Amino acid sequence: MMAEFSGKSIVVFCPRFFDYDVRIKDKLLEMGADVQLFDERPSNQAIIKAIIRLRVLPLMRPLVTHYYTRVIKSLSGRKADHLLIINPECVTPGILRNLRTALGAPITTVYMWDSLRNKPAARELIPEADAFFTFDAADSASDDRLRYLALFSAFSGSDERKQIPVDISFFGTLHSDRYAVCKAVQKRAEQIGLTTRFFFYAPSRIYFFLRWVFDAGFRRVNFNDLSFAPLPLSEIEKEMRASKAVLDIQHPGQVGLTMRTIEALDVGCKLITTNPEVSKHAFFRPSNVLIIDRYRPELDEGFFLAPYEPLPIETVDRYSIANWLRAILAIEKARDGVDT
Repeated sequence: MMAEFSGKSIVVFCPRFFDYDVRIKDKLLEMGADVQLFDERPSNQAIIKAIIRLRVLPLMRPLVTHYYTRVIKSLSGRKADHLLIINPECVTPGILRNLRTALGAPITTVYMWDSLRNKPAARELIPEADAFFTFDAADSASDDRLRYLALFSAFSGSDERKQIPVDISFFGTLHSDRYAVCKAVQKRAEQIGLTTRFFFYAPSRIYFFLRWVFDAGFRRVNFNDLSFAPLPLSEIEKEMRASKAVLDIQHPGQVGLTMRTIEALDVGCKLITTNPEVSKHAFFRPSNVLIIDRYRPELDEGFFLAPYEPLPIETVDRYSIANWLRAILAIEKARDGVDT
């Protein structure tokens, strides 16, 4: 790969999430950039993640302030070409302005891989950035300051699919009605003789307990079905390559294509999804993608019998992590008063 970012200094703030932050950094390094990666959150302790996810952020202000004061001090005097903020939950407009000042007014980009309905505070960063991207087409349609850009696959690129021992697999974080939908799909799969492999990740026991108290849907979750340790991205890739189809259940409050959707495209396995938005994309093929009703999921036996329809390589490459980075970093300063 060409060192197309050679000589560019890029500072990235991204939450630690299934190794995606590290894959982003590694790809930027591979593309020639000088990269400094920071966690967007001040801590990944269970109680801190629970507070963030339950949106009681005022409790976090002293910790956030202390964390970013230290980070900004460490960056002071460093000249950066780009500042990339991914899925911000803790960065405030004031923090972002201080980061820009410390880094010599770099080109600043924000990317949301969650809906603004789920992260409403991130809207305050829109006027502070040179570009604000979202994976959610509904969000971009609601505000012309938001640019739509689908997510990416950060998988290794191997095309090995020698065995397909599982018919339907699911790997994801426990939220909303995901558990209920998975169990309904599993029941239907068993009725028609299909095998399943489901992995439910809960960020912490504290988070799960609080959701169990306040959300009746979580009281139906079998505690033994949960893992409080995330599955490494390399293991998810391995499991997906050993699956005939991957189940995707997007959050009810968003229409953006999930990471799992793009990863299924990358590994060449079929996709079962609750998100009808997928039918609007160039890679959609009825033989490869089955759209189900999350409230009354049905499985089509013929879908599993039909062979996977290979896609043009340029269609798949469109969603590579390298192309994603090219898109979000190919911007110029646009705000008044910022030197270029």
